[in-house]
Amino acid sequence: LFARSAGVAASALKAAREAGVQKIVMHAAKADGAWAPAAARADLALAKSLGASALCTDAFLADDPNEGAKLQTFVQTAKPVKVIIGRRAFDDVLERRPHMAERRDVLNRLGAAGVSAVYTSGGTGDAWTGRKTLKELLLIAKHVPGSPTIIVSGGVVLDRVKRLAAYTGATTFALDHADAPEPEPIDETEVEAREEVRPPMPAPDAP
Repeated sequence: LFARSAGVAASALKAAREAGVQKIVMHAAKADGAWAPAAARADLALAKSLGASALCTDAFLADDPNEGAKLQTFVQTAKPVKVIIGRRAFDDVLERRPHMAERRDVLNRLGAAGVSAVYTSGGTGDAWTGRKTLKELLLIAKHVPGSPTIIVSGGVVLDRVKRLAAYTGATTFALDHADAPEPEPIDETEVEAREEVRPPMPAPDAP
């Protein structure tokens, strides 16, 4: 559910509940720079007032240790609404942090802050293109106690879910919305080389 206005969000939420949807994630309005935290707080207030299960936001630099305290405060304020880091923000992390140890540390910090999940395409905008990174990220997450759930997002349509699940081991997906561009078809004639996935890093020491 994308936050556009209180009225639109309320109508969509009501329709989803009437359709039997149990858990609803509200996606915050896009905002950058100094406006982002204020926009996130406004969207959080809307999510709480409407009874949404979670709020997905790109307002925080997920790999910046200096943002940790702000994020933890936001997560505590959000309860019982869960906080999810959006695909744009987390894909940017993957671009800035190419090494497995760095990515492990980011997941560790997000988990410690109480973040419930992250959306990611593997850093490419398209989950099938980023499948190798997704597989590595899921392996890392298994070895980080309290790691946020990895939600595969970006170019995810029904006929790709089974292929993505088989390759990456992912169990949670976010399907593209109806207005999203149709992803390029997977070339079935392509012979995939056996791709070596780096072994997972050991879990960080407990503080």
